[in-house]
Amino acid sequence: MEKKAYSCESPNPPALPWLAWNEGERVVLRYRKEDGFYDALGEVVQVETDFVDIMTRKGKVRVPAEKMVTGKKVPPRRW
Repeated sequence: MEKKAYSCESPNPPALPWLAWNEGERVVLRYRKEDGFYDALGEVVQVETDFVDIMTRKGKVRVPAEKMVTGKKVPPRRW
């Protein structure tokens, strides 16, 4: 059986805050990997219920919903 990040079986499913993010907005997203925690800082490329794509300085990062720890919108990059 495929693991889901959330379940719609509950009458009150948890809020998915990343769904409020829009393409082009700058965000920071902390996520888990086997060897620790990582941050993806950059512009939102794509938002879905089960993942977010962020364009960082090193390239595109796809963060699956089940790996997300916390995230928020941040101010535009200073040049």
